Amino acid sequence: MRKIIRNAIRCNHCGDVIESTYRHNYVQCSCGKVAVDGGTDYLRRSYSGNPDDYTDLSETIQIPDQEEEGIAEANHMTQEKIHSFALKWLQKYEDDNTPRRLLEEDFAPDCFDLGFEMDCGNSFEERYSFEAFRNPDAFSKVVASIDDPMFLGAAIFSKWRGITHWWEQDLFETQNKAWFITAFKRLAQITE
Repeated sequence: MRKIIRNAIRCNHCGDVIESTYRHNYVQCSCGKVAVDGGTDYLRRSYSGNPDDYTDLSETIQIPDQEEEGIAEANHMTQEKIHSFALKWLQKYEDDNTPRRLLEEDFAPDCFDLGFEMDCGNSFEERYSFEAFRNPDAFSKVVASIDDPMFLGAAIFSKWRGITHWWEQDLFETQNKAWFITAFKRLAQITE
C-alpha cells in the first residue's frame, strides 16, 4: 500500500508548481487551468479538459506490511460509509419531495468526506464515453461493468458538479434523475 507524502503538480501552461498540504486544501495555479486538492489524504486533480495540462509531482511511500491490516480495516469502514452514502442519496433522488436546495448544498461535503475526485467526468468519459456520462440509457449499458466505488463516486460527483455549476440544468430533470438513480443503485450494490 502506498501513502501520500506530497500532493503537488506543475501546470504545463503557466509553469506554477502547486501543492495541497491538508485535506480539502484546494489550490489553483495562477492561470486557472489546473488545481490540486486532498493534502496527504487523497489525490484530486482538476483540469480544463486535458490530463496533459499538468505534470504530477506527487510523492508516495510504501507502507510496511504491519500497517496494511489497519488500512484494510479502514478501507472496509470506507466501503460501509460509501454504501450508506449511496443509500442516503438514492432515497433522496427517488423522492420527488426532496428539496432541491438539499441536493445542491449538502451533496458536495459528503463527496469530499469520502474522497471522491471531481474530475469533470474526464476519467469516466475516457473509459466509457461522453454519451454514457450524459445519457441514462447509454449509462445503463455500461454501469454493470463498473466495480470500483471510488471511480463511480468520482463520476457521480463530477456529473452533479456539471449540472449544478456548468450546464445550468436541473438535478431532477428526467434524464439527470434517471442517471443518478442508476448510479446510486450500482454504488450501493458494489459496496454491500
